[in-house]
Amino acid sequence: MSIKISIAIVIVSLRVIFVCGQTYSIGDNVYVIPETGLNLRLDKSINSKVIKLIPTGSKLKILEADSATILTSKNNIKGSWVRVVDSLDLSIGFVFDYYLSKYPSFKFIKGHNSNCWENDVLLDFANELGKLDSFEYSNYSDGEGWYNMRYYTLNNAVKYIEHGHWEHYENELQFSNLNTYQIIHYVNSLLKYCSKKIRDIEENYFKKIIYYLYIIRRLLHT
Repeated sequence: MSIKISIAIVIVSLRVIFVCGQTYSIGDNVYVIPETGLNLRLDKSINSKVIKLIPTGSKLKILEADSATILTSKNNIKGSWVRVVDSLDLSIGFVFDYYLSKYPSFKFIKGHNSNCWENDVLLDFANELGKLDSFEYSNYSDGEGWYNMRYYTLNNAVKYIEHGHWEHYENELQFSNLNTYQIIHYVNSLLKYCSKKIRDIEENYFKKIIYYLYIIRRLLHT
């Protein structure tokens, strides 16, 4: 378990260094990822009237996309204002795209195995996003050296990979062009869920990792 978490943090660190962020076009479907929701505003300004608070996980469609990137004075973050329509009630307004993602949030489905890494969270995500094509590799060995891999290309340039070893099974997701907030969101959602399910690791282990992510985010905004 600790090895998987450590690898995830290394990947996050590398992604933060080389990240360029997602870009959105008219007609794209996007998701609200802040846990507290996102303000839908009347105009392209943080001082503009709030039409409503869009709940986390809501699906929006891009109506207008501004290619100009701005640096906000409030939180010192880079992004663009986009005009969207909420698929739930068809309300229209502007949101700041830094808090959006082409990828839905992870879902921890009730009724699945309650263990952290056996809940098939990544597989459920891959199925929701949609598989385009795949290939399979096997070394055709028997016993201890056996290895099998299934590699799937998903919508929006995401990769889903299943690794089968003779004694255990692993799966992984590979995203493209996540910004800092998106990285923190996806890793944090796994960590928060796992911290409630895992009892055989050192105390406060997950709190330390979340703190490291917080430090990374602060460094990027200094």
